[in-house]
Amino acid sequence: MDSMLNALYNVLIAVGIAAGIGLIVFIFWTAYFIPIIKLRQHNIEKERLQAEAHKIELGKANAVLVIEDKKKEYNELVLMVDAKRRELEKLKNASEDENESKPKGKKSTSK
Repeated sequence: MDSMLNALYNVLIAVGIAAGIGLIVFIFWTAYFIPIIKLRQHNIEKERLQAEAHKIELGKANAVLVIEDKKKEYNELVLMVDAKRRELEKLKNASEDENESKPKGKKSTSK
């Protein structure tokens, strides 16, 4: 019975040493790789945010181009409307001058 207790005691010591070595390896492994994993996750998040910011900047640039095109169209339309107004004023003035230059007819006094 003493030999079995000695064997069990030796096995427990061996298991304890193996567990201690395993714990030390786990601690060093974690201490070494956790910062690397966190850095990689940080870089992935940073790249995702940069890609999103790039998309937003492209959207802003496209919006600015669209706004500039719309301003050009608006300016062209303003010039066209102004030209049409001037043409209308000329026609009105010509019509008024024509009406003024026509002699007025006699009024008919029929009763």
